[in-house]
Amino acid sequence: AELPLNRNSLLRSPLEWLRDLYALVRRQLMIKSRDRLTKLLILAVPPVLGLLIGAVFKSTPEGSEYAFETNAMFPQMMFMLIICGMFLGLVSSVFEVIKDRPMLRREQMRGLSTSTYYLSELSALFLPGLLQAFLLSLFALMVVKAWFLLWAVFTGVLVALMIGVVLG
Repeated sequence: AELPLNRNSLLRSPLEWLRDLYALVRRQLMIKSRDRLTKLLILAVPPVLGLLIGAVFKSTPEGSEYAFETNAMFPQMMFMLIICGMFLGLVSSVFEVIKDRPMLRREQMRGLSTSTYYLSELSALFLPGLLQAFLLSLFALMVVKAWFLLWAVFTGVLVALMIGVVLG
């Protein structure tokens, strides 16, 4: 059903707001699944960054074979993973908001609230963010042989990524 053009978004019922949010999240996920650049950003960039970060921060004392226990650069690697997670979140959200600016204007003219749009965008960025944080953590830890820290590192990177999404 078509919404009236001059409808006041502040007078909407919570049920209408939730229905609109659900529709917008579905639409955002469908748009993201069809966009090749978004797929590249989600699937290719995090593993490459993870491999590079892992390779740069894989250190061992001279003359000995690598072991994670002797890697003195792990705190620096964690810092860089968190910065990269935040960067991925910022890039994803800024890219989407700029790309969707005409859609936001159209939805505002139709009476949909701005909060619905932004919450749908955040929700639609959360699922790819999960995958990005996991891939970034997995590939970095694979290089430095620290599998046992996967869930802790993943959680830290995910939180940083989501902060980046919100800031963006």
